Amino acid sequence: MRTPPLFDFQKNLSEINNNLSHTIFIFQQFEIDNKNLIKSSPEKFTTEHYLDNDYSHQFNVRFKDISEQAQKSLDYIYDTFFVFTNTQFEVYLRDAYLFVKNFSSKKLGEPPESKVYETVLEQLNINDADIGDLFVSTYQYFVHRRNAIMHRDKSKRLHGVMEDLIKGRDYKGKKNTSNRRKNEKLKENQLNGNELNLQWKQYRETLAKEKKKGYKIETFDFAKRDISSFILNDLFDIFNFYRLYSSLIDKLIMKNFNTDELTEYCKKRYLEKHGSKKLSLAKFKFLFCLESKFSINLKFTDSELEQIYNGI
Repeated sequence: MRTPPLFDFQKNLSEINNNLSHTIFIFQQFEIDNKNLIKSSPEKFTTEHYLDNDYSHQFNVRFKDISEQAQKSLDYIYDTFFVFTNTQFEVYLRDAYLFVKNFSSKKLGEPPESKVYETVLEQLNINDADIGDLFVSTYQYFVHRRNAIMHRDKSKRLHGVMEDLIKGRDYKGKKNTSNRRKNEKLKENQLNGNELNLQWKQYRETLAKEKKKGYKIETFDFAKRDISSFILNDLFDIFNFYRLYSSLIDKLIMKNFNTDELTEYCKKRYLEKHGSKKLSLAKFKFLFCLESKFSINLKFTDSELEQIYNGI
């Protein structure tokens, strides 16, 4: 089972992934198509060659500088995709919260505008122990790295909480090794960079040993101190992490429902789309199962479907 917002979020992740892949393709193809031109005319300006391009005057650089400028653009694009992915995850959490509020018996207020992650999980009775230190610590790393991108100069992203996270919440400071430095912005069980790398390695090995498929982080280096930019594979790892993390949290969110509430939701979906006109039992079963599968991936037995059919 799943919430409808999970399907939407993971569909959005696929679109983000596709858009990134398209962007990389365009950048690389430009380099391939113009390799000889850049080599033969390094001092020539783009405006002198791309006369039919309406936007060439907005990108007036020498051919010899295009590669450097392209990398700066990619760094910006990677940052943007990363921040947007984090934002879309919070949109998913708010929408999942509203799904529980609107279709379960649980009494909830309006969805939070700030501290979305913390508030939603608290209100829906989900704690870190339910999710696991590895996944929570990875999410916290990405949250703090997003904040560093949003609020710090590129050259200073390692300062403050990110440096403490990579080293460890409780570590010996440089000036006085007898004292322990603690960053209260980090959770008590936050894994540091090396611990994250080790535990993801173990997670991959466990999946392989058990011959299981699943989303995982392959190459992302959480101990890396140069966090001024991402590489392409970092983004693919981040997308896969959010696919995994949202699925884990969604399973816990669905525990706020009982079977009757989910059945009523599926009946509502069916009636909104097909109305109350009496169909044959066989056609009803087909359409109702279709709606329940694509909305919340819930299956019903034949006897349950017959009971629902008779009650409509």
